[in-house]
Amino acid sequence: MPSSKEYIIANKDRINAKQRLDYQKNKEKRVLQQRSIRSNYSEERKEELRKQCRERPKTEKNKKCQRIGTWCKRGLHIDENIDDLYIRYINCKECEWCHKEVKKQLMEHNHTSGECRGIVCNSCNCKIAKKDSDFQKVMYELTRYHLNKFLDLTLPQKRYLP
Repeated sequence: MPSSKEYIIANKDRINAKQRLDYQKNKEKRVLQQRSIRSNYSEERKEELRKQCRERPKTEKNKKCQRIGTWCKRGLHIDENIDDLYIRYINCKECEWCHKEVKKQLMEHNHTSGECRGIVCNSCNCKIAKKDSDFQKVMYELTRYHLNKFLDLTLPQKRYLP
């Protein structure tokens, strides 16, 4: 009787064909099992992270780190002293643009350069964002117009033969 190694070598093609056939038969079942395992794991992990966040002590240091992290995620490039900027943000009681009292202050910044423009109320932030987007649209259209004019002048004109 041949050993298992000799049997595998002698019947390699037949074994591979059987494995492929089994894989095709059970493919959908395996995919569904893998998806359910992943979704269960991710839901359990999300719940665990939520629990950790709720249990984390709400110290000033944690709040400061979270706030600065949020600013960085939203595209704010902080070149000046971060501690001074955060203290200015915490102590700000009125909008730096309209000088009205604010309940929730926002860090206004340029979305293309990331430059901090000031601490403002929500309505001023919306107005500034609208002006920025209008300005960007105008600049885009002007660039397109001038680029098309430049291309019309530099490219040879098409000539059609009669």
